[in-house]
Amino acid sequence: MREVRLSTPIPKEKVLDLQLMDIVYLSGKVYVVVSPQAHMLLLDAARKGLKLPFDLTNAVVYHCPALLKESAGGYRLILVGSTTSSRFNPLAPEFIERFRISGIIGKGGMDKATLEACKKYGCVYFSAIGGASPIYTKKVEGLTNVYWSDRLSIYEAILEIVVKDFGPLFVGMDAHGNSIYEQIQREVRQNIPKIYQMLGIH
Repeated sequence: MREVRLSTPIPKEKVLDLQLMDIVYLSGKVYVVVSPQAHMLLLDAARKGLKLPFDLTNAVVYHCPALLKESAGGYRLILVGSTTSSRFNPLAPEFIERFRISGIIGKGGMDKATLEACKKYGCVYFSAIGGASPIYTKKVEGLTNVYWSDRLSIYEAILEIVVKDFGPLFVGMDAHGNSIYEQIQREVRQNIPKIYQMLGIH
């Protein structure tokens, strides 16, 4: 287990160097894309060949239900957390392929198809600690842009935030086809017969 500090956007060679359970701290821009609806809006624009107002190449996307407060004609970020990433499984492989992102932050892991896309296009899944919103919020230096709030509710809009030493995050899925979630599930399945035997269940 290593401690790694990275700046966004993350070059692919640094993505490929990351290993399962590396502890990562990020600095730079991160894009909060909280809902499947926001993902679909981005994918629809890409499918139509439309230019996005920001560049996601080698970027990090954050599955995050951010709490905002209206302030002086804009918005102020109050709290960030992490939402369950499995909600985005149906869209994630195409999202990774089209935008060539380098990382996803979330909780709970993602499915086999997403893992394969990570391996093929050079992306990692950063697992955030559940219930640690105050820790992560302190690492956000500012909210720099709110995109497409005219087409989505403000709580589903795409946010651009700047972070400093944002973490700790753990590499839960790397760019080589390895997933800590799959490893744990495999160990659980292997141990079930032993547990049944200990309990006298046949």
